Amino acid sequence: MIPPRHAVKRLVLLVSGLFTVYAVVLGHLFVIQVLDHEKHLAEAERQHKRRINLPSKRGQILDCRGDPLAVSAEGLDIYAVPDQIKSKKQVAGILAGHLGIPEQPLLKRISGSRSFVMIRQKVNPAQTEKLQELELDGIGFIPSSKRYYPRHGLAAQVIGYVGLDEDGLTGLEFKYDKQLRGKPGWLVIQRDARGKPHNLLEYPLSEQTNGFSLRLSIEAEFQEIVEEALRRAVTGSGAKNGCIIAVDPDDGRILALANYPSADLNSRDTFRKNDFLNLAINLPYEPGSTIKPLTAAAMLSAGCISMDDTVFCERGVYTFQRRTIKDVHPYGNLSVFKVLVNSSNIGMAKLIRKIPDKKLYRSLRAFGLGSYTGECFSGEDKGLLPLPRDWDPATKTSLGIGYGLLATPLQMTMAYAALANGGTLYEPSLVEEIFDEQGDCRYRFSPRPVRRVLPEEIARQVVRSMVAVVDSGTGRSAAVPGYKVAGKTGTSMKASPGSGYDGAGYISSFGGFFPAEEAQLAIYITINSPSYSLRWGGSCAAPAFSEIISNTLVSQSTVIDRSRLNLGSSQLLMAAVEPDSPPPATGPGAAAQPSPGLPASKRRTPGSTLTMPKLTGLTMRQAVETLSGLGLKVSISGGIRVLSQKPAPGTVLSRGITCVLQGLQPAKQENSLALAAKAEKHQSSQPTAKGDR
Repeated sequence: MIPPRHAVKRLVLLVSGLFTVYAVVLGHLFVIQVLDHEKHLAEAERQHKRRINLPSKRGQILDCRGDPLAVSAEGLDIYAVPDQIKSKKQVAGILAGHLGIPEQPLLKRISGSRSFVMIRQKVNPAQTEKLQELELDGIGFIPSSKRYYPRHGLAAQVIGYVGLDEDGLTGLEFKYDKQLRGKPGWLVIQRDARGKPHNLLEYPLSEQTNGFSLRLSIEAEFQEIVEEALRRAVTGSGAKNGCIIAVDPDDGRILALANYPSADLNSRDTFRKNDFLNLAINLPYEPGSTIKPLTAAAMLSAGCISMDDTVFCERGVYTFQRRTIKDVHPYGNLSVFKVLVNSSNIGMAKLIRKIPDKKLYRSLRAFGLGSYTGECFSGEDKGLLPLPRDWDPATKTSLGIGYGLLATPLQMTMAYAALANGGTLYEPSLVEEIFDEQGDCRYRFSPRPVRRVLPEEIARQVVRSMVAVVDSGTGRSAAVPGYKVAGKTGTSMKASPGSGYDGAGYISSFGGFFPAEEAQLAIYITINSPSYSLRWGGSCAAPAFSEIISNTLVSQSTVIDRSRLNLGSSQLLMAAVEPDSPPPATGPGAAAQPSPGLPASKRRTPGSTLTMPKLTGLTMRQAVETLSGLGLKVSISGGIRVLSQKPAPGTVLSRGITCVLQGLQPAKQENSLALAAKAEKHQSSQPTAKGDR
């Protein structure tokens, strides 16, 4: 029997031990429940709940007609939670088979220590249907989107592109990134014991707000016409690159902006270093003779000269301030009008001295040279127009013929647009409307006049001289038969550090508007580093202007309002495509001419069945006149002569159908440029031949 004293002692020890254990347990529970509460709660949240980001859908970029240029297609991001995957090798094999990715690198990724692994982003939902049906443990899917450009490389430098996270990186995608990408949302999901996600109604949710969409002033069909003309001009002249800008002179809206070479926006792997350099705003250069209408306007506005004043052009060679200035052809006395028509460097260099320095500077600055054109583009170069205090004795002479300053093609375009509209400079505009996913407008374009540059009468005088440039001067290859066109050619030597203007190449330009009166289009063309034999602006740049206008007139583009033209487009249309054919007689006294491609016996009469005539072998002009006479719409690809047609001959036609004509491509640019160069060479022996072109 245990003595009572020992029994009490044992009881005390037992109770003390129990209290100690209890205290330790309580202490541990206190640490877990109180001190480390947040830590363990977070761990539980990590294991059973997850916050998933819900990306917003990026807004669309549309042309002026609403045709998509950039859209975001639905996709899925596939991710893995390695802790929830029981057989990693099996799952890696299944994913590799469905997604077409290597198995071993994938197995290595999901076997690591990371709690979350993104397997693949922006996968086509159709590609994942069978994979989702398998309901693999630890594999989840998040809705996402993938940027797609339906027109591939159309206006690539203008539109730009996005990164993998759909953040805008260049062009409009970058400038309007905040508006386009919207606001992402998020949701919280709970996983069951198998790791399968469930979204419970009581869990927090923040819905995403999709991005706004942009409607541009660019028209896709016209943009294609401009890009094709630019491609032919650059490749045909052996040039390095080039750009063309077309604007509405009455409000500054950009209707097309093309760069060549371009890039396919859907083929990221093919992008090259300078593919997204927008030459319109990033190629400041000395414009050469295309500056002459602006300097002439400055002198006329200041009252320093009149168009009838004469100047002696020194028979082709003139030395001033130890600098020799030459004309391509020797001239004697020329009026100011003829100085512009023949692009005499000597005549302009002597005339420019009549205007005070500050007035010349203020006038060129008023045209927008040496300053930003507005807020249309990011990364725009403002060029260079030196202050009068920095001029040396020869600076003003250089400015008169387009040297000693730097201007971007966009600045020159807007300056020419000011001449075209009677003297008002506008800011260029590219975005006509910004609207949300419900279609509610958040921004609408309104014209932004900057200033009045010169009186309307002065603008008219300069325009008349520019019409003569195209009719009989250096810009003949820009002519559009049947219509008055105004324009000016320019050929400037490129300077390089160390060697000056010796051997650095040329930049050829042409600026013009159509038609000359009540102009609807102002177009500026810049060709960088053409081959020496085709360096003149009249040889490689001006033909592109004629091609653009001619092809636009026979297209379904709406940038030209044909009802505002002085002559009926249905007849003169194809005369522009086939310049060797004289335009049909027009006017009240003109005899009615039958459609050449359709015999009188087959022409449509009221109530008769309309069938498709045979048009292959006819000239495009004849084919278009034939179909127009039948009241049919026409879509043309190529030019010169009809190779194929849709519908086929003899097909019964329904009202409103569009007939498609495929023709031989217009004379290859190489050939047309060579012809232009040959014509210039021939004209060099004529007394009215060109000056600095």
